[in-house]
Amino acid sequence: MTAGDELDLYETAYLVAGPPRVALVALVALCEERRVKVSAARHRVDALVREPADDMERAVLDAVPDAGKLLGKVLREVERSDAVADVREALIERGLLSRLRWPGAPGRTGEGRRERDRLVADAPAKGLRAVAAGGAEAIADGRLRRVFTTPDPEPVKVRDKRRFGGLGGRDTPGLGRYTGDGHLGQSGDIGSDSGGSSGM
Repeated sequence: MTAGDELDLYETAYLVAGPPRVALVALVALCEERRVKVSAARHRVDALVREPADDMERAVLDAVPDAGKLLGKVLREVERSDAVADVREALIERGLLSRLRWPGAPGRTGEGRRERDRLVADAPAKGLRAVAAGGAEAIADGRLRRVFTTPDPEPVKVRDKRRFGGLGGRDTPGLGRYTGDGHLGQSGDIGSDSGGSSGM
């Protein structure tokens, strides 16, 4: 590839690691720009500014309802979006991906594999291109990195009924209490006014 054929951010992410990496980069970018926030403890994604600059940002924002959605579900929805499919088509046209592939695999051509190796070897130390090449571990902001490298918490389990003393024997619905994901000492929102370096 010549300098004029340099891959954009989303094409780089797709060629290196397929649709999941594209979704990751798109969401991290919106978090760093404070247009989306993610609850550190609950992994709940909320949109703060619904003004997409391109089709990929629109795919992310469309995946986040007003009530918010769990991080993993947002990422999976973006992976299946038309915007990510368009990135694949662009790479096919460049001769870097083949239309014939195993399910879930990027399906790189020989040139595509060489370009993927170059992108990983030449990746910057920080910033979105570092995330595109290296994944969530390359996110510069420590709190944001922990959110994207830990599993979503299990759903809160609520007891059907709990008997309380002094209520005349009435059964009162119980309330579950979420105690955190075991990785962060306190909850918080990532992508709002959380501080820390964006890594851009």
